[in-house]
Amino acid sequence: MEKRDKRQKIRTVLILEVLLFFSGLLIYSQFVFGDRFLAFGTFADVGSDTVQQYLMHYHSVVNHIRDGNVSFWDFNNGFGVNVFQMNLFDPTLILLYLIGLVRGANHIWGALVYVQILRILMAGLAGYLFLSEFKLSERSKLFAAYIYGLNGFLMVWGQHYQFGIITVYLPLLLLFSERTFRRKRFRVCLPLIVFLTVIDSTYLAYMSCLTTGVYLIFRVLLATELPVKERLIRFLKTCLGMLLGVLMGLCVLLPTAYVIFRVSSRLESELSLGQRLLQGFVPMDGETYLTMLYRFFSANLLNKNGDYAGNNNYYEDPSLFASIFLVIFGVQYLCVLWRSRLSRYKKGVLYGAAALIGFCLIFPLAGIVFNGCSGYISRFSFVLMPFFALVIAWMADRFLEGERLCIPALIATGALSVCIYISGYALTTQPPQKNLILGMLAVSLLSMVLLLAGQFLKKTKYRRAFYTILLLLAVSDMCLEGKGTVTDRGAVEKNDTTCLSDLYNEDVKEAIAWLKETDTGFYRIEKTYREGIASMTSLAQDYSSISAYNSIQNGNVKEFVFNSAPDLLFDGLNYYCYSEHPEDGELPVFLGVRYLLAKDDQVPDTYEFVRSFGTISVYQAKEYAGIVSFYNASRAMTNEDFKAKCNSRGNQQSLDKVLLARLGIEESQEELESYQAEAKTKGSTDPVKKTAEDSYAGDRGTFTLEKAGNDSHLTGTAEVPSDGYLLITVPYEGGWELTLDGEKQEILKADLGFMGVRVSAGSHTFSLDYHPPLFKAGCILSIIGWLFYLIYLAVMIRNKKDKRGVKNHDRL
Repeated sequence: MEKRDKRQKIRTVLILEVLLFFSGLLIYSQFVFGDRFLAFGTFADVGSDTVQQYLMHYHSVVNHIRDGNVSFWDFNNGFGVNVFQMNLFDPTLILLYLIGLVRGANHIWGALVYVQILRILMAGLAGYLFLSEFKLSERSKLFAAYIYGLNGFLMVWGQHYQFGIITVYLPLLLLFSERTFRRKRFRVCLPLIVFLTVIDSTYLAYMSCLTTGVYLIFRVLLATELPVKERLIRFLKTCLGMLLGVLMGLCVLLPTAYVIFRVSSRLESELSLGQRLLQGFVPMDGETYLTMLYRFFSANLLNKNGDYAGNNNYYEDPSLFASIFLVIFGVQYLCVLWRSRLSRYKKGVLYGAAALIGFCLIFPLAGIVFNGCSGYISRFSFVLMPFFALVIAWMADRFLEGERLCIPALIATGALSVCIYISGYALTTQPPQKNLILGMLAVSLLSMVLLLAGQFLKKTKYRRAFYTILLLLAVSDMCLEGKGTVTDRGAVEKNDTTCLSDLYNEDVKEAIAWLKETDTGFYRIEKTYREGIASMTSLAQDYSSISAYNSIQNGNVKEFVFNSAPDLLFDGLNYYCYSEHPEDGELPVFLGVRYLLAKDDQVPDTYEFVRSFGTISVYQAKEYAGIVSFYNASRAMTNEDFKAKCNSRGNQQSLDKVLLARLGIEESQEELESYQAEAKTKGSTDPVKKTAEDSYAGDRGTFTLEKAGNDSHLTGTAEVPSDGYLLITVPYEGGWELTLDGEKQEILKADLGFMGVRVSAGSHTFSLDYHPPLFKAGCILSIIGWLFYLIYLAVMIRNKKDKRGVKNHDRL
């Protein structure tokens, strides 16, 4: 019997994976067999982050490994970023990195579609394993796991390649939590899956662990066969297993959390924590609820890009689709649960779980809490998908066993689906999408008819036919929806002549290689033109620049750009692009842009022509343009005064003069005046004249700066004419240590976003070293966690052997 069950499970898994594989090929056929990549790159497409940001990150990882420049800091990403901002430990992305290393970074583009299909296969399998923990038939698990493998969150957010893997990790987390609670085999895997989730994404791990904690509370409530004390002990042991997994992953979790909470301004809010939580009990507007209703039926009924008719945008509105059967069976679940053979108490608990899901959708509190209590966001919808699959499987079994459904509710759901799809058809502007919606409407009607027929045709001989048709309808529905997510999109063509031709332009490669060979110092390069990719080509082409697109941009740098360099802003406070204003020649000089790459003669007069490489011309700054510069002490002012001065200027040209002549420093007025007086007694050579505040008279010094092995270590020299400050246009961020003439110095925040340090007249040597904050502590704690885990594993293995020994003895 046991062997037969095992064979049946293997057969179910094989059928599931085959169905998902061919569904993936069908959905993504234009990317597998056609002339496009599964990468949305045009600015008109709401999913352009794929090309504009994420693909460039993958190129950067490959470049750094190939160059041997493996460090915790990356200067190719704008002004520089902590690499813990990047997704380094997603196993499917590691596969992409390996492809890039073996075959070349340009092959990553073609591999994206196969990575997405792989995630679908993994999600379906994870969903099946989770459902296998419950008393469900193999056919209902196949049915629900297939739907889960193509769930709406994975099909929408998975195309960004950053969030997709969580749809694999979450059901596994729930699975091993369930096994640990029940004391079943493989419960030792719980800390491992928590560890993998934590090192993948702090953000998603927080949501997943919070969800698992709530799930365990309901398990405690439902485990009435156990004494209360035993339930609580099992709950605590399961939570300890999860905490052990978190402890094992602190080497990544702590430095990543530091970036999120201390460097990025993403979680900042003007409201207190109490005020934010209270806002969570205020209902949202009607448009939000209407959008939510539509997205239960499909994510593609309200268009996608500029003509999107939903509340927010295609990605940020809730992803709630899990086939038409979620809508049908979800309503039926609420109507027929009370008829089940469960006790009243358990029915009450399950209705409570349904009410909690409803509360999470109706009120913004869940979105606020899941977003770190900073503000409402709907990305948490992935946590609902395993439970949607569980409801679908449970209801499918009831239907296939001939249990009664609520016919009035079924008719009402059918009428609502017709109205929703017809409305979506009217709203949709693209003919291909209209055809897909008509297909989904047909599937919806056929599903209703089938379920109604099942209420009258009760004989066993009809059950298999009903199931086959039910599965075919689910396949049709999921494939139509999946196809809709990639219809009417700005996918990059394989023979693209804009972003791809510039990204892999041999002339650009030769120019950058020549610059690295002839000028070995550390400096920045920028382009005066933009083709396809706005800001992140520096990551793929392996050079340092100031243009960047980063969702969790350094908050200090954001303040500098907003107040002192607004012309860098391209599309919001996280998107910087110099090529939008290439006529500005003073700002790039100030920021250490020593060379410009141009395709025409429209280059600022502060730069002069050096050499051409085919279509690319190289221009060099006429005067010193370095990442390190000097300001006489008398030129310094507090950051508050500097900010006020910048805000009084009307354009970037006048701001550039302020940047080149004055320095904001994070010191009190008393400290600043004391230092200026001290410097003056030593012979300050550049007194500030009210008539010439925006001109810097006098010697600015000479400097060198080089990378010492990798981006985390810089060394340089400075020869300055008087006492003052060095400005280093590297983001002011915890983790940097500055040594001047062999002694560690306090790093001051300068010009709102960069690093500054006091320096006396004369020649100096200095070094900058980056050590990720909390990384060392995280590693120590992770080692302790792994030791605990190995001890736990050894004890479990020993206990298992002892039990086997006792059984063998009893047999003898």
